[in-house]
Amino acid sequence: MVTQQVEKAWLFVQTFREAGHLGEQAMLAVAFAFRNRQRAGWEGGNWAGVIKHCNRIRYNNAPPNDEYPDLRDPAIRRVLGRIDSIYDGTAADNMVSSVHPTEGARTGKYWAVLHKITNSEFLERIVRSPNEHPKTSQVGDLTFFA
Repeated sequence: MVTQQVEKAWLFVQTFREAGHLGEQAMLAVAFAFRNRQRAGWEGGNWAGVIKHCNRIRYNNAPPNDEYPDLRDPAIRRVLGRIDSIYDGTAADNMVSSVHPTEGARTGKYWAVLHKITNSEFLERIVRSPNEHPKTSQVGDLTFFA
């Protein structure tokens, strides 16, 4: 097993823990948000660091799900099948819904179920700071911010 395989597995499991209860599209959107963090140089652009420290600023206290996915579930299998291309950057992030005038398309790096925010720091720094962190997309119950 090589490092990239381990990182992809971690990406998949953390994506499931964050959004598995919200469905396939939500899981894919969260996976793209992790990729956006990695591309933006969070944790030095290190995938393992991005995933390990994904809880530094979150909308609630902990991921909503600490279980492992049922790999027999067709939706889980479809997400798993897309992890490679999200990780390596070949999958297009089609979750973008806003365009910044000078930077072009901006994709989300933060997400929240707005009616379940329990972290006051997230509320102030992300949700109530639209100039620094505009909303970029909505996927089901998840709202994404730049």
